[in-house]
Amino acid sequence: MKKKLVPLLLLMSLTLSMGTIAFAQAEDKPVVIVQIKGALEADTTLQAIMNNISYVDWVVVTGDVTASDLEDAVMLISVLSDKTQTYSEAEVTAINDWLDQGGKTIWLCGDSDYGTDYLRIDTVNALLEDIGSVLRMEHCAAEDPVSNGGASYRVLSVTDDIADEFSFLAVGVDRALTHSPGVLTAYSGGRYWALEEEQPDGVYVLLTLTDVGVIYDHNPPESESVEVGDEGRFVTMALEVDWALGNMVFVESEAPFGSYMPMYYPEMLRDDRYGVAANPQQGGQFFKNIISLATVYSGPMFSLNDEVVSLTGSVDELTATVSGLNSDVSALEAQIGSLESDNSALESTIVALESTISGLETDVASLESSVSGLEADLEAARSSASTMQMYAIGALIIGLVVGVFVGPMVRKS
Repeated sequence: MKKKLVPLLLLMSLTLSMGTIAFAQAEDKPVVIVQIKGALEADTTLQAIMNNISYVDWVVVTGDVTASDLEDAVMLISVLSDKTQTYSEAEVTAINDWLDQGGKTIWLCGDSDYGTDYLRIDTVNALLEDIGSVLRMEHCAAEDPVSNGGASYRVLSVTDDIADEFSFLAVGVDRALTHSPGVLTAYSGGRYWALEEEQPDGVYVLLTLTDVGVIYDHNPPESESVEVGDEGRFVTMALEVDWALGNMVFVESEAPFGSYMPMYYPEMLRDDRYGVAANPQQGGQFFKNIISLATVYSGPMFSLNDEVVSLTGSVDELTATVSGLNSDVSALEAQIGSLESDNSALESTIVALESTISGLETDVASLESSVSGLEADLEAARSSASTMQMYAIGALIIGLVVGVFVGPMVRKS
């Protein structure tokens, strides 16, 4: 599947790098539901998002999201502002029914197991399982002593390992804040996946730690794909794509807003930690790139992917046809070879028969010569027999004459 998206990279890079999106006045704005579950109102960061990204119709929900809320929405971003909040059965049903329509994007936000933040982990994992996603949050915390906002737990995740298929999301982005993050894994095929090493089909890495990222454990249970003290480029944000339905599931180990320190322009709150002069990052741009994909470019992306899949299917069919024709040609060539071999054998037989006929003709000529000789002998024999008969008749006549005339003369004397 990954190769199918390669032709789309240039298109997405160009469009996202424009920075602004113009809509025709008559066109409706895409609706994005922002659920800050348990909050009283939008925080400073969310207010800035709604003011700055004006081509989107932002709808804020502080309680349970309903089917009515989701009716016209193309995207749902859900943040557990109150870590004790959970998703109700009715809420899960509404979200699943909405996703079943296809062409939808959901962004879920987890956390690390530091303090009571671990409460968000099981809640998010339960919803991920309910909606059929393989992505999961690990029960751990991650720190990075190199890429951070002045302390190792203020992780500035990097885009160095972003999946090629979605590298356009990293246009203008090297690092993004994931403050005190957890680590992502996936549960598929009866096992948990170390996403920094391999990914199930349809899962794409977006953000990771650097080489010196470290795993910590603050609360039970233990993690599944990593262990305390492990070092490496652990995944802090990933994307799962349902190419058939046209859905996307973003999972972040922190939150873009509604949290202690958000991904979206954290320098607005602490320039001394996340500003250009301190520890530069581009979380605000990364957030905008994702919103652009979900609300504007996902439709064309999935349409182009469908075309690529269709064309690939046509190519496969043609390849199979050509392969079949090649097999037929090989079979015909084999038949021709066999016929040529039979023809060669027949030619040899004909030559042998011609030789035999020639011999027979010689024998016939010899026999004809013998017959001619025999006929001559027979004729000679016939001629000789005729002469002998004449002699015999003459002798007989002479005998009769002698008998008639000489006999009486002898008796008289």
